Amino acid sequence: TPSTKYTIKHDESPGRAISKHDLGKFLVDSLDQAEHYQK
Repeated sequence: TPSTKYTIKHDESPGRAISKHDLGKFLVDSLDQAEHYQK
């Protein structure tokens, strides 16, 4: 499993657990990693 900097906070509401900025970066990183896996 790939290491990740993102942690899930169970004690917070889902809306506050991750900001839109972090979510966007997470999606970009995921897409970037997906491209590397295909090579």
